[in-house]
Amino acid sequence: MLGCHGFLRPCPAWTDGHSCCLRPQRAGEGCRMPRPSGTPASILAGLGMMINVARRSLRRSQEVSDDFPTSRIRLWRMLTSGEYHTLSSLAQGTSLSIQEVRHHLEHVIKQARSLKNKSPEWRARRSIPADWDVSSVRVQVLPSACERCTWEAKNAAKKIVSVKVCKKCGSRAMSPVIVSLECQKLQGSG
Repeated sequence: MLGCHGFLRPCPAWTDGHSCCLRPQRAGEGCRMPRPSGTPASILAGLGMMINVARRSLRRSQEVSDDFPTSRIRLWRMLTSGEYHTLSSLAQGTSLSIQEVRHHLEHVIKQARSLKNKSPEWRARRSIPADWDVSSVRVQVLPSACERCTWEAKNAAKKIVSVKVCKKCGSRAMSPVIVSLECQKLQGSG
């Protein structure tokens, strides 16, 4: 329990017979003496601001460093390989859980739409080839499909969720969700 002035001990004026500290205080009522500057609350607030600044600079240094690429950079690098990937192969290749891959993949899809606005350094960090037409790059999510009746779970593909059972025939023979990067090369390049 806090004492007067926000300190963890009784009011410094306690020894002087300070009257407001001698009587029991109601909830929300504090000492009537003015708070001295430099109380623990202001010190803690300043410390919290320093921690937030340190966290932000750590995030920036992690993104810029190629030694420890971020999750989304690792995801971009896997997608630019030109192969088709399942959610589990992306999770295994990026050392993430499937749920984290889904979360980051939503952002990668948005980034792919605005790729023409990104700097060449940003694209190089993600291993996006310079001969790609960045205005045509899209992340393609192919839905789960039933192997018996060829029904496709298109709504689940929008949410990047795999479907276990076919809603049309009840079969459990469903293909996994497939993710790939679709793009065109520039006209002038070979």
